Amino acid sequence: MAGPSDELPVPLPVGLVDQPQDTSISDMDNLRTFFEYSLPELLPHPKDHTSSEETRDPATFDQHLPNYLRLHNIVYLPSMVTELENIAENALGDYLTRKGALPPTDGLFPSHSALNLALEKADLENIINEEKVVHVYEKLAPKFCAIVAATLEFQRDSWGRDNLKWSSKSNYAKSKAIADGFLQLTKVPMATSGKLSEEYQAMIKNFPIIGVWEFKSLVAGRLDLLRAFRSLCLQEQFSWTGCTHGDNCVFQCKNTESTYYPLMSWAPMGYDATEPVCGEHSSTPPASFSLPDDFDKAHMQHATVIAQQVFAEMVIHDTTFGSLSTGRYDIFLRRDRSSGEMGITDIIDTTSKGYAKQLVGLFIAMLRDARQRSNLLKTSPEPVTWTKQRPEKLWYRRHAKKIQHEILHEIRHRKVLMIIPDRKIGLTEPKNLAFAQRSPYLRLYPLPQVSTILEPTEFLRFVAHPRRRVTEAVVSVSDRQFEGLPDFEATVYLKHAGAGSAFDSDLSYHECSIYNKLRRDKGACSAIPEILGFFGHANTERVEAPIPYTALVLENVGSSVISCKQVSLELEEQCKTALGLIHEAGVLHGRICLSHFIIRNSEASDSKGPISIISFGHSRYPEPGQEGDRQKELEVAQLAYAFRTLKDTLKEDQARLDEDDGDLELAVTRRTPMSMSYDQVLNKRRRLELALSMLPSLSPALSTTSD
Repeated sequence: MAGPSDELPVPLPVGLVDQPQDTSISDMDNLRTFFEYSLPELLPHPKDHTSSEETRDPATFDQHLPNYLRLHNIVYLPSMVTELENIAENALGDYLTRKGALPPTDGLFPSHSALNLALEKADLENIINEEKVVHVYEKLAPKFCAIVAATLEFQRDSWGRDNLKWSSKSNYAKSKAIADGFLQLTKVPMATSGKLSEEYQAMIKNFPIIGVWEFKSLVAGRLDLLRAFRSLCLQEQFSWTGCTHGDNCVFQCKNTESTYYPLMSWAPMGYDATEPVCGEHSSTPPASFSLPDDFDKAHMQHATVIAQQVFAEMVIHDTTFGSLSTGRYDIFLRRDRSSGEMGITDIIDTTSKGYAKQLVGLFIAMLRDARQRSNLLKTSPEPVTWTKQRPEKLWYRRHAKKIQHEILHEIRHRKVLMIIPDRKIGLTEPKNLAFAQRSPYLRLYPLPQVSTILEPTEFLRFVAHPRRRVTEAVVSVSDRQFEGLPDFEATVYLKHAGAGSAFDSDLSYHECSIYNKLRRDKGACSAIPEILGFFGHANTERVEAPIPYTALVLENVGSSVISCKQVSLELEEQCKTALGLIHEAGVLHGRICLSHFIIRNSEASDSKGPISIISFGHSRYPEPGQEGDRQKELEVAQLAYAFRTLKDTLKEDQARLDEDDGDLELAVTRRTPMSMSYDQVLNKRRRLELALSMLPSLSPALSTTSD
């Protein structure tokens, strides 16, 4: 690392070589020299640079922000840059007053050699797109300014940026309104005390990101675009692009219940600082901000979209400051929450003398603003806008049943469904599964009321575990009528031909026919979940003699009886009643197991009974006469035994829990590996013998009755 005698270039030209060191330069001189530092001129690659000047349209998050979070006006801050320079000077003066002298300009101090090394690594000759602009900018400016700003503001004993970091990525970044750069606080103990102060911990908790940067490529971010952006402060009111769906929007953009619990996008909004870091705005922007009559209107449209985009990025992290940058030019931004205004500076030339000082002042301003606002949240009542509960989740819970029914309605009326594997499952050799990749399935039964075949990726996507024959599949909705929903989902039961064998496929067809029979019976239809569709693999690859993959989609009505922590006599009677309805419809289940008896939750259809029975792949029709009656009674006896086994298991679990003084993990570890279901504990003959002991009248049928 360079020593305290290093001399800094002013400004730093492209291709700078090491200069002779002057040992007479003091630490203060080195810092003053750094304050005069500026960036080299960034130029687009003459051949490979992207020619695109387009800007994305306003995103769904931006469009559905409530009115109190939107940008209402853009104002000009003529004195902001000067004030930022004064903030840097004041921070230096405060440091000298308390410490007496600056730390030695060694270690991490942005010395001449450190800046030279950064320049060599910046790869200035290959700036081909916006990503490269961010990369070069990060190498040359903010990481050095963060060192100086953190040292002066936190009054560290040595130069370092442990508590302040500028990065193009952040662990605190949200999944919507993603910025290109972040100034963030880090959980590194202070060098002076070896621990995080209470005030700093509160700052990290409330405002881990204190500034955002939006970048444009050297082509898209030409000077004309920034001039158009600057001219937005001449408008009386900013034109925010909202939802275009009107009354048909699923967000229901009408806030009728509470001012601060909108049924749309959301972000927490705290207080404005009591002592704003930058001064008053100007009501009369300079005449130079006006654009000529022949100015390209496309630049104005892009500038308006960019203003909405960067303001949304500031909103989602509740930051006061931001920056619009092309690497060659900057415009600093300041947000006022109470008025919905965004103050902007004039266009800043990053190659002009003193840019580093302005950036250091901006970083310190961000720190001081975050400190003030964090203290306000501690000493004052939290504003109603500072809610940690996402309003769309509140709305979803309030309307969950309605949305669930809408999604199920979509499933019933689609001819094609897309089934994809769960991303959490690492499939390396998916040879025997049709939906190891995205696979379309065509409806076989019942026929949809809407016959139009839409593109499978446009509406419903089933995410399922590909190695399980029966799985809970997550259905995500992406359709025009659902546009604007924040990833609303529903779950269904998905049963597919597991290994793709003909036997599995035959079972699926047989099970579908049984469901079809039961759904036509007035009594039995209340004891089964609704069948949403039976689908066959579309074979879009045109494989000859394809394996007959099938998928049976059922309503997800609740959890199985086997997951109950307590078993009541009422629950047992309800299961027997449901099984009796199946028997009255002329069907034997074939595999009585408590995991096949589902307790319906409150979100399920109201027209059904409290218990639904699933898994009819091994069902059959009873024999005529007394033989059939005995077969039905045998299944009832098997159900009674299953409940007795479950009760005994629960008692054993409770006894082990009591024995282990309530230590659940220890009790589970010591638990005997046995299933609560009798058909996984005993063999077939043993099950029938025990069931027979509960129902002696079945003795003659023992030798002739199969499972």
